[in-house]
Amino acid sequence: MFRELKVTAWLVLALALAPTAYGQIGTTPEETRAIAKEAYVYAFAPIASYGTWSKQATMTDAPEYVGGFNTFRHYSQTFTPENKDIVTPNNDTPYSWAWLDLRAEPIVLSVPKVPKDRYYVMQLIDLFTYNFGYVGVRATGFDTGNYLIAGPNWTGEKPKGVAKVIQAETEIVGILGRTSLDGPSDVKNVKAIQKKYRLAPSAPS
Repeated sequence: MFRELKVTAWLVLALALAPTAYGQIGTTPEETRAIAKEAYVYAFAPIASYGTWSKQATMTDAPEYVGGFNTFRHYSQTFTPENKDIVTPNNDTPYSWAWLDLRAEPIVLSVPKVPKDRYYVMQLIDLFTYNFGYVGVRATGFDTGNYLIAGPNWTGEKPKGVAKVIQAETEIVGILGRTSLDGPSDVKNVKAIQKKYRLAPSAPS
C-alpha cells in the first residue's frame, strides 16, 4: 500500500520536474497531464491522512499520540483553538480516537448499551478517507454489540458473538468515535461510557 503511494508520489514529482521527457516515455503533454492528474487524485488523500495517523499511532513523543495501534484514546475535556489534531474539534461530542492495524488479524470493536437519550457513533475511515462503516445509535442501535473490522484480504467466517463483519479496503483503519456531552456536569457519565468502548482480537466471552 505505502509502496504504491510512494511510487505514485515520485511519478507526480518526476512528471512535474521533467517536462522535456515526454518523448522519452512515449506520451504527449496532454497524456502526461492526465496521468499526473490521476496520480494526484489517487495519492492526495492517503498521503494527507498519513500526517494524522502516523503521529497518533506511531510517534510516541508526539502530543497527538493515542497509545499505538488497536487502542482507544478518549477525550472528555472541552477543546480550544490550541488543539490541532483535526480542523474543528467538537465540544458537545468528545472524541474517542483509535487506529487499527489489520494486517495480522481483524479487530473486534465492542460497544456498550446506552440510554435512549445518549448519542454516540464510531465512524470507520480507511486510508483513502472513505467512511466505509458506522457503529452507533443511528446505525446499529442502543444495545451492546461486537463488530469485527477486517482488512481487504480477510476471508474468514463471522465469529460467534459478533453481530456484523465490516470489511475495509485498506489494512490501516481509523476510528473516530463521538459521545454526546450535555455540559460539564455530564463529563463523568461520558467517561463511564467511553471506558466500555473496547478493541480486541476477539469478542468478549
